[in-house]
Amino acid sequence: MGGGMAALSIAPPVCAQDLTKASIALLRLSSSGPIFIAQEKGWFKEAGLDLTMKDFQAAAQVPLAVVSGDVDLASPPSPRGSSISQPRAA
Repeated sequence: MGGGMAALSIAPPVCAQDLTKASIALLRLSSSGPIFIAQEKGWFKEAGLDLTMKDFQAAAQVPLAVVSGDVDLASPPSPRGSSISQPRAA
């Protein structure tokens, strides 16, 4: 793993009241997989982040959620994931 993950493993334990709350907009695509895995394994909490994940059905909804303030950050779909539904140039 990269240096970022190594830093997570040596961070001191964080109490629940010390967690920074944040929300993230994402789609249930393979490109969001690392976020789901990190949440499942508790890595965000180990890093001091209480992350709420908000699933969206359409890619266009993700940036709108950020702009409107419904979420703090977003995980946009990868270009490979979104190109499946777009026709390729001839």
